[in-house]
Amino acid sequence: NCSKGTVITVTAFATDVENATSNVVSNSTTIQNYIPTTPSITYLPATVYSNSLLNVSATSTDVDGDALTYTYKFTDSVLGVLRDYSANNTYQLNSSNAHHYILAEVNVTDGTSSSNSSVNVTVANTLPVFSLGNLSLNQDTSVAWNISAFISDTDLDNVSIAATNSGNLT
Repeated sequence: NCSKGTVITVTAFATDVENATSNVVSNSTTIQNYIPTTPSITYLPATVYSNSLLNVSATSTDVDGDALTYTYKFTDSVLGVLRDYSANNTYQLNSSNAHHYILAEVNVTDGTSSSNSSVNVTVANTLPVFSLGNLSLNQDTSVAWNISAFISDTDLDNVSIAATNSGNLT
């Protein structure tokens, strides 16, 4: 077994039945480094929303058995590069990433050669939050009420309210 960087030299000559010998021929080669395999990428959570932590992980192998180092880059489809290559495999999304795609790129190196891969992550729509205050009515009285409500949308989408009544108002 030879490790990368080892120089192998082959020297040969030919001899016939009368012991006549040819000239000696030599050739050398250096055992090269194997490139790490293309990283296999996974991410959590399975559905990514704005204001969530995107966690990317990657696996790769190296035939030489060299130690591998991973770096990660995050790019928003609209905003551009969010963070260039670093060892940090997470990115905290915020409302400005809503409804965009995040390109997560992974580079793996064995110190000599590198390999890379990427995955597109869709930032899904976050449902608005709506809560309604209590409503009470007295029987046989004219009806006029104020409704208090709380509405929020972490994606900063425009939100509209539709109201209907159920029950018999006479």
